[in-house]
Amino acid sequence: AIGLPSGMAAPSKQSPPKLQNLQWLWSFIIWYCRTVAWFVTMPWRVLTWMSPTFLRLAEKRVEQTVWWWTSPVVQLTADVIYNTIALLDGMMSYVRRAVLTTHSSNMHHFWVAYEAYLRLIQHKAHLVEQHGFQGLWMGLHARTV
Repeated sequence: AIGLPSGMAAPSKQSPPKLQNLQWLWSFIIWYCRTVAWFVTMPWRVLTWMSPTFLRLAEKRVEQTVWWWTSPVVQLTADVIYNTIALLDGMMSYVRRAVLTTHSSNMHHFWVAYEAYLRLIQHKAHLVEQHGFQGLWMGLHARTV
């Protein structure tokens, strides 16, 4: 067995991160690539379908050789695209959580301020009840609550 050079880690076999927000984008990319591949390989499939039986083994070997040469590039490209989408997906999830927590804390401050303004209005109304229009004048020109 050949060991890896020092400083190089073995490729991990862990499952890729789950997409929470952008799964639709990955599904669309897969659908698009498969559709393009289907159209591009159509002449080859027609040719192999029409060819005589004795050529089938050679055609199968050609297909396997092409797949053997292209599969690492295809897999690497798919991994790069998927992990880029996963990074963006994680960033979106982080921003969403940050916005939600900020919003909930801001709502708490909003309700506290709203309650304080209601108390202030209640105090001014009490002055008007006690002193009439003079209480309105007192309430509007008072420096404190």
